[in-house]
Amino acid sequence: MTKQEAAIIMAYTGTTLLTGEDFSIFHKYIEEKLKRPVWTHELADKAVEEQIKEATKEDFINLCKNLENETSAQWDFVHYDPDYLVYSGRCTACGKMHSSIENVAKLAYCPNCGRKMNGEKPIELQGAE
Repeated sequence: MTKQEAAIIMAYTGTTLLTGEDFSIFHKYIEEKLKRPVWTHELADKAVEEQIKEATKEDFINLCKNLENETSAQWDFVHYDPDYLVYSGRCTACGKMHSSIENVAKLAYCPNCGRKMNGEKPIELQGAE
């Protein structure tokens, strides 16, 4: 799940998913949906909570309609750089590269998009001996 998707779920359900610096993603989203500034103290107001829910209902429903098989991601390519002692891999779901001192092929989830990885596709490991 992306942070934007978490903001949609948070806005519609009222369940806190984003905290700290990430809360600003949610805050910006609800201000865009309500087309006005929203003060944080307003979030405790039941009437404002209902306005947010109604304004985000369509996004929430569309998000639910677009559910994907969470096990559809794989590490498409894994490379080991012996000079820097770093593994790099590309997620098939989000297309982003992830680098780590750990073998990324052993990660159960993509750190970029959160997709669960399955190990069905053979991983091409380059650079390791």
